[in-house]
Formats: sequence, structure tokens, C-alpha cells
Amino acid sequence: MYNLTEEREIVDTVELEFRCRSCSETNLTDVLRIKTVDKLLGVIPIWVTSESTLKCPACETTFRTKTDTEALRNMSLDQISDQFNLRIGLVEKFLVVAGWFLFYTGPIAVVLFLIAWFKLPKVPNRWRSAAKFGFIAALLFFPVMFAFSFILDLLRG
Repeated sequence: MYNLTEEREIVDTVELEFRCRSCSETNLTDVLRIKTVDKLLGVIPIWVTSESTLKCPACETTFRTKTDTEALRNMSLDQISDQFNLRIGLVEKFLVVAGWFLFYTGPIAVVLFLIAWFKLPKVPNRWRSAAKFGFIAALLFFPVMFAFSFILDLLRG
């Protein structure tokens, strides 16, 4: 119906030392400042965003931040590492959310949480915690409900 296009442009680059939270390696890597413009009908700009991104050379995990490259140049190694957040894909997020929506189905939710757990990067974040907690809760849901029903049946008995 509507023709939306996206234009991405590299505005600035800088080479910085970065300590990866995924693999714990410290490497020099390029930080790219990317400006994204979403246009309606290819002409009318409706959304403009800017972010700085980098990819760890050791594990190839992508990180992003809203902080400008000029500000990053004046920061220490620890401050730079704290600025960058892990990029979690839409598929991984969908798997976790779908697992919680289908929580009552048991095995289906367990499979969704397991797939999400293996696809999410191995760093502490909310999505990984949600997948872990959902997996444990989905595994325990049916045994707990069975035990609860069994106790209620014994009490009526």
C-alpha cells in the first residue's frame, strides 16, 4: 500500500579499542556512525535515526550505541565497553515472546525457548534471562499442575 524505503549512510568512522562482553577479547575495531533515513514514496523523509555500530573481530558479535563517535574518542576502554549494547535480532525476540504466549502448551514452549536460548548471544541480557526462565517454567508447569491436581483429588477423596 505505502512505499517505504530506507537509506543508510556512513557518516563517520573511528578505530577504537573495545572489550567484547561476548568473548572477553580486547581488540582494535572500527566503529561506524550510521545515519538511517526512512522515506515515504522514496522522497518524503519520515524517520531519521543515527547509531554507532561495531562488530567484534574475534566473535563477530554486533554491538550498537546512540553515542556519537566524537564522544567515544574521548572515553576510556571501560567507558567505551559500557556504552555499547548487544544487538538482538527480531527472530530471537519473537521466539522468546512466542514461547511466553504459548507457555501453557508445554512442549511447544520448551522447544521455542530452547531455540531462542541457543540463538541468543552468550552474554547476560534480559532476553537471554527471559528465555532461560521461560524454559525452566515451561518444564515445571505440567508436573506442578499434575501434583496440584493430585493433591486436590486426595483432599476430596
